Amino acid sequence: MKKENFKYIKILALAFMSFVSSCATNEKIELNSRNIASTESTDSCKKIISSLINKERVNGKKYAELGELYPKRKKLEEAYSSISDSVKDIKLHPDLPVKTSAKLVMDPHEGILAKVLLIRKAKKTIDMTYFLFDDSTSAKLLMHEIRLAVKRGVKVRIMLDPVGSISRDMLDRDLKSLIALRGREITDAAGNPTGEFAGVEVVEFNPAMNIKAHIVNWYRKIYNLIAKEQNKKQIIDFGWNHRSHDKILLIDAYSPEDSMVMLGGRNISDNYFHLFEGNEVPVTDTKFIVKGLTTDDGNGNVRNLIEEQYNRIFFYMANANLKNHFYKINRDVARDEFKKMREAARITYGEKGIIKNQLDEMLNDDYFEKDFENSLVEVVNEVQNLTRKKILSTPSRHKVINNGNSILKKIFQELHKAKTSIDIVTPYFWISDEEIETFIKWLSENPNRKVRIVTNSIITNDLLPAQALIETSYKKLFERIKGTQFEKQIEMYNFGKSDHVDFGGDVKYDFLHAKIFMFDGRQMILSTSNIDPISRHINSEVGAGLRFLDEDSKNTEKMKAFIEGVINRSIKKGSIEDEEFKNHPNGKTKWNLLRFLEVIIYKLNLHPLL
Repeated sequence: MKKENFKYIKILALAFMSFVSSCATNEKIELNSRNIASTESTDSCKKIISSLINKERVNGKKYAELGELYPKRKKLEEAYSSISDSVKDIKLHPDLPVKTSAKLVMDPHEGILAKVLLIRKAKKTIDMTYFLFDDSTSAKLLMHEIRLAVKRGVKVRIMLDPVGSISRDMLDRDLKSLIALRGREITDAAGNPTGEFAGVEVVEFNPAMNIKAHIVNWYRKIYNLIAKEQNKKQIIDFGWNHRSHDKILLIDAYSPEDSMVMLGGRNISDNYFHLFEGNEVPVTDTKFIVKGLTTDDGNGNVRNLIEEQYNRIFFYMANANLKNHFYKINRDVARDEFKKMREAARITYGEKGIIKNQLDEMLNDDYFEKDFENSLVEVVNEVQNLTRKKILSTPSRHKVINNGNSILKKIFQELHKAKTSIDIVTPYFWISDEEIETFIKWLSENPNRKVRIVTNSIITNDLLPAQALIETSYKKLFERIKGTQFEKQIEMYNFGKSDHVDFGGDVKYDFLHAKIFMFDGRQMILSTSNIDPISRHINSEVGAGLRFLDEDSKNTEKMKAFIEGVINRSIKKGSIEDEEFKNHPNGKTKWNLLRFLEVIIYKLNLHPLL
């Protein structure tokens, strides 16, 4: 059976299972009370989560009790059940930059090991979300560390996107085994037992096959036709194409001393971390770790900007908690899954693991102290995208409203402040005519200014419709600057060269997945957001503006070297090498198909879907 056909069968199977699992429970079909995922009866689950929220303490300090520390959190389940409601309190003006410390993580092996060490370091809470969280060895070894964290008393929330993670085992046996865990009993500040236990909650964001949620929504719409205004029920603002593209690993969100977060582009899958056979050439990407984003005003009021982004999405009413209904996790199944998790950890960084030595070096070097530098950090996001209704409308940067911390807004703020150079690295590249003119205006103010853009090519991008979007956008920009002074000021590159194995060479290039803006070789914006209509106007995205304050910053130099390395492995648009590449016999079929797709995409206005 072809892989593509199997994928569609799997989607249908998921739809059937979602329906059965929603009917297999005797709970009322009512979405106002989302229940914590567990093996407890559904009637008691909400009481458990409320109790845990109210009783947890962090480090036994004055502001440590969650009810005092973050009093609105226990109301978030209701307040944030609607995406529209959850973004109403987004600030129109940006948050001030936080002066803290940060470090870049460029090496893929370091990337997975840094996640391991972060999970080990967590004392009270772990909040994790990824667009792609598969059941690969990388995912299993992180689950092993999460299992150990739960045993020592850590509460864990995992949110994944079911579309991005569609390659997972459809029964989710590994995640459900984690859900079935009951960890150490939680104690209060005085060390007294509370009767509650650490555990794991797993949520799927806005699953397309959440049939139960759709049934409830239809019922409410009919009910509201005859109900009095004060009795009308809340309608869930579904968007079939809205996805959570965020990648977050946040530990101890409520502790100013202990909180750390890892952000960036890497998903949870082996090919992002250069692990095992078939992944000799990793996805080209970046991550970064930030300390000190949790701030305390001295009166017991603690705020974490990443946690706020996470909560807005986590409590969405249309999300689905993984539960133990359709496929029962018994002791034997859980033991088998835990064994697989231990084995993944063993072969990766166990006694004879393939990156054991690197883990030892990181531990010996005191990893969470080494290479951290003073920095200004501005958390940015596109959570307001989840309220967008007109999926097929043409994007425009001036339509970015109601979010002072918008990634796109931050990009153009930094553009106007830049003096000499802008470097852009992105998997996908699509900008409007309006944005092209913004770049042209900036360049026209100084003939020495330069813009460099690097994105994927037909070598590295398996998604041809998306590559057609890139090539059309490049062509539009190329035609705009042709015969002008701007030809020397704008350089466009496609990642990968004609020495690739598919073109008769001996080099392999994998997908370019990094999302980087760098201004004047100092100010960076690193995020999950691609330069395409989906990231800009439909998905939730997260990232940070980052500036290392030391003039001789090693992290700044590391980023500059990374960008130069990507450019050196790319073909410059309009060069002799570019023409030879286009005429190479091994690429003719792809190029012809691309030209055909360009016509279809723009004639039918399909670019917002890609």
